[in-house]
Amino acid sequence: MLNEASQNAAGSRRSDVADYLHLRSTNDAIRTVGVSWLIEAAIEIASEMQASRRLLTIEREEPYRFAHDRMHAVGSALHLRHGVRCLTVETGWTRTPTDGVMPDGALAIARLRHYGMPRSNATMMLVLSDPLPIWRIAESGESINSDYLRTHIEVVVQ
Repeated sequence: MLNEASQNAAGSRRSDVADYLHLRSTNDAIRTVGVSWLIEAAIEIASEMQASRRLLTIEREEPYRFAHDRMHAVGSALHLRHGVRCLTVETGWTRTPTDGVMPDGALAIARLRHYGMPRSNATMMLVLSDPLPIWRIAESGESINSDYLRTHIEVVVQ
């Protein structure tokens, strides 16, 4: 629909609207890939651990809506449970003006929430970087990789 609207705007000489719609389409594609990577990486790590810890359950929830500060994001959630321990990976972005504004110019946001262990929680933001977008820890600005996710998942299965 965005591509069609962009073509219609370009055809009616509304280059400002066409440029906005092209930017939105590009950003949505980046967001989709970034969110997918985060969820899929967590699933892969948890699946490896599940082989030796049969009580580890992995549940994906989509679509998923969550609030963060003054905004609401729509995306995916992953729930990893082992006994009484639970890690929820929430990730998504604002979709409509009523959802609010993404913090600090982020393309997407993710939260790692440990049930009963709030000090272990983390918030991450997908941000533009050169040459590719990256996930950064909101508090420190440090970029993350799958090893960072692994340390959070290991807390659940200890």
